[in-house]
Amino acid sequence: MRVRLLETPESQAALSELGARPVTEGANLAIIDAKSEGELLFRNQINNIWLASPIQVYLDLQRGEGRSLEMSEHLRKERIGF
Repeated sequence: MRVRLLETPESQAALSELGARPVTEGANLAIIDAKSEGELLFRNQINNIWLASPIQVYLDLQRGEGRSLEMSEHLRKERIGF
C-alpha cells in the first residue's frame, strides 16, 4: 500500500502506532512524502477514509514501475473519463 503523507506530529504518531519501520525490501507500506498541502487537494472521504483524487493517483501511477502504466490507463478511461 502506498500512502501520501504530509509530515506532521499526528502522521508520525500514526506510523509509530502502526509499528511502521524502514526496510530495504519487502515493504508492505510505502510512504510518499507530500511536500505541501497542495498535494492533498481534491481528496475524497469515503467511510472516514481519505482517498487521493483520481488525478493524483493517475499521476503517481504514470511515474510508477511494472504494471503502473497499464493501471494508469485503466483509471484514466474508467474513472477520469478522457
